[in-house]
Amino acid sequence: MINILKHIFGTKMYLITILPFLYLSLINNILNYGFNKTIGWAYDISGKCMFSQYFIFSFFIGFSFLTIIKAKTNWILSILLFLTYVFFCLIQDNNINIIFLDKILIFMTFLFIIIFIQSIIQKTIQIKS
Repeated sequence: MINILKHIFGTKMYLITILPFLYLSLINNILNYGFNKTIGWAYDISGKCMFSQYFIFSFFIGFSFLTIIKAKTNWILSILLFLTYVFFCLIQDNNINIIFLDKILIFMTFLFIIIFIQSIIQKTIQIKS
């Protein structure tokens, strides 16, 4: 069982990253739109964290690049990133906790950068030797 998790989270993270992206793209299509006609023609979009899809899509592109160059990721950090994905998707229900969602998104980005840089460094060391 541990070997399967090591394989999935070590080499196939791009497949795991696409699941929250699909979930968030389906959920984020249902937004509250409003028009304010009193002062000017402004519009409100509320209800969901709008930029989360773009961040998770960039994670997908990064993990796809790591798969193309056949770099392995740290499976423990990848599991932590996946659990943060799950928590992020479950807690994203309205704009009451939007600041907390942004903090989780910052943590996920920081964790992704660590995983990406570590994988690139390991791959370059592996190529040199």
